Amino acid sequence: MKTPFAQRTREHWESSPIETDDLPCGWTDVLIQLIENGPVDDGDVASKPARDALIECGFAAKVIIGQQEAGTCATYYGRELYCQLIDEWGLHEAIAKRQATSALKRY
Repeated sequence: MKTPFAQRTREHWESSPIETDDLPCGWTDVLIQLIENGPVDDGDVASKPARDALIECGFAAKVIIGQQEAGTCATYYGRELYCQLIDEWGLHEAIAKRQATSALKRY
């Protein structure tokens, strides 16, 4: 049985490495928020249109934790996009690199 995710229309960047220069407005900020702070409550998400688009494309999902609606978090596919954005293979390495780079830019 094919899942809805498997049956969805593929985006132009899905047939090869994801083209991160071509991401729609707001996607990067929301993806960073979901990876580093997820699950994120619907009222706290940086951009609802970007969140909805990430969900539609399979990069994010709404989740239930402990029988409660818990907001939105990144999927494993979203993790791949995040790692490619940061240019690191592993999630922990990508988070550390992005946070270190972000901290350096503040000063």
